[in-house]
Amino acid sequence: MATKNTTFKTKIKKANERVIRDHIQSPLYETMKMFRSYTGLTENQPLAYEEWMNLSHESKSAALYVMFFNEITLAYYKSKSFYSPEEDNVSIVLQYLEKNVPIMEKDRKRYS
Repeated sequence: MATKNTTFKTKIKKANERVIRDHIQSPLYETMKMFRSYTGLTENQPLAYEEWMNLSHESKSAALYVMFFNEITLAYYKSKSFYSPEEDNVSIVLQYLEKNVPIMEKDRKRYS
């Protein structure tokens, strides 16, 4: 018979495995991996505004996605809906990033 402690540890282990599996298959994380590969950036390697401005226009929104991934996922998980597929939400995030690139290029204060 399993003890309470063993059962709890087993449940924690299974929950952690589920989180890892879900994150690997998550469109949010798959998009981040794709952009990380494309830009060569990591979320722990933020660019200064001047460095970001030197990127090609096509790379700026991808770099923003990678650099602000923690904030993006936090906002997503706080407001996600059962009725809205994650793929659609990734598309919406990318639309907003692309829309805000010109705004950030004009106003340095918006880059945060």
